[in-house]
This record gives sequence, structure tokens and C-alpha cells, in this order.
Amino acid sequence: MNRYILLLLAVLCLAACGNKREEQKRQLRHEVRRQFYERELVKATAQHAYTDSLLKLAEADTDTFNVDKRIRLDSLKHAADVQSAKVRYIQRKQQELKEE
Repeated sequence: MNRYILLLLAVLCLAACGNKREEQKRQLRHEVRRQFYERELVKATAQHAYTDSLLKLAEADTDTFNVDKRIRLDSLKHAADVQSAKVRYIQRKQQELKEE
């Protein structure tokens, strides 16, 4: 009977140690993910600002009948929309991390 109690205590002790280690791994992954999203947000925001400035320069040019300029303007608009969506996505993921 004592052997079973000792065996049970040993198993519980090992399980408790394993849970603590799993919790540390989860916290580490959470921190790494948070730092990753912060870096990506900084990069995406800078890229969006650059594209937006190019777009404003292209829109300032009033010659919209030139096909090459029109294609460039449309391309810049699309790129700005995609980068804006990326920034919103990263911010949403960061909010989800805060809620965890």
C-alpha cells in the first residue's frame, strides 16, 4: 500500500514539474510572438508611410490621361491598400495577444 502511495506521489510530482515547464514554454512563445508583431508593425507602418507618400506625389500630378502614370497610380493605390490591411491585421493580432 505504501508503495502505491509513493508511486502516486512521484507521478504527481513529475506531472506538476511538467506543467510548470509547459507554462514557461507557453509564456516564452507568447513573448516571442508579441515581440515579432511589434517589429512587423513598425516595418509595415514605415512601408505604408513610404507608399502613401509616393501615392500622394503621383496624385499631385494632374496628367491622368497618360497610361503609364495611370498604371503607376493604380499600382500605388493597391499597394497602399494592402499595406494598410497588413497594419490592421497586425494590430488585431496584438489585441488578441493582450486578451490571452
